[in-house]
Amino acid sequence: LLGVLLGAESFGDFVNRSFFVGALLARQVRLVESIRKHAASIAERLGELEKLESDLAGELEAQRLLLARLERLRNDKALLEEQLRSLPPPLARELLETSRRWAGLLFGLQGTMARLGELPAGALTADRFSLTASGMVVEISESTLNRLLDLARDGALEAVSVRLSPGGATVEGRLAGGGELFYLEGELGFDRREGVVYLSPRAIGLQGQALEGELLDFLAASRFLAWRVGDFAPLEVASVTATQGRLAITLAGRSFPF
Repeated sequence: LLGVLLGAESFGDFVNRSFFVGALLARQVRLVESIRKHAASIAERLGELEKLESDLAGELEAQRLLLARLERLRNDKALLEEQLRSLPPPLARELLETSRRWAGLLFGLQGTMARLGELPAGALTADRFSLTASGMVVEISESTLNRLLDLARDGALEAVSVRLSPGGATVEGRLAGGGELFYLEGELGFDRREGVVYLSPRAIGLQGQALEGELLDFLAASRFLAWRVGDFAPLEVASVTATQGRLAITLAGRSFPF
C-alpha cells in the first residue's frame, strides 16, 4: 500500500490514491472485525457443544446404572416367582396380592404426577407473587396443590394429599378398593433443562409395611415421580423449591438476572 502512495505522479494522483488506500484499509478493518466476531461466536458454540457432550455423557452413565439396577430387579423378580411357586397356595396368593397393591400404589402416584403436568394452564393459580434479586417468585400453597392433586388423581388412588417442608414433601392417601393407607416422604428437586419437578423418595409405606432396599434406591434414582411445571413464557422457570407449607417457583427472563 505504501508503494501505491509513493508511485503517485502528481498531487491530485496522490489524493486519489490516498482515498483508495483509506477505503481499502477501512474495508480490511471491517473484515478483520467480522472475522473476530465470527471466531468468538464459533468459540462460544464450541463451548456449548462441549457442555452438551458432557451433560449427555453424564446422562448416559446414569441410564447405564439404572439399566443395571433394572436387570438386577428382573433377576430378583424371576427368583421370587420361582419361590412363590414352591409356597402353599394361600401364602402365595397373599404375597401376590401384596405385590399387586404395591404396584397399584406406585403406578397410581406416577399417573397422578403425569396428569398434574397435563392440567390446563389456568388450573395453576398463585397464592402470592414477589420480586427478588433472582426474579419473580410465584408461591403456591399446600391447599392449592392438594386441589390440583385431587383433579389429577389416578383411579388407583382413593385420596391423595401433600404436605410441604423445607426441601421436601410428604405425600399421603388411600388406595382405591381396599382403602389401604400409604405415605411417601422425599426430597424435592428441579431439573431446569427438562422443566420438571421430581420427588426422590426417602421412605415409602403401605398399610404399615415399608419399602426398603434396592427397589427404594432404584425409585429414588429414576425420578419416577416427576411433574412438568408448565409454560410461563416469555419467562422461564429458573428454580422450584419447597418451603414450609408452600412451593416457590422462581421465574427469570431478560428483565431479570439469572
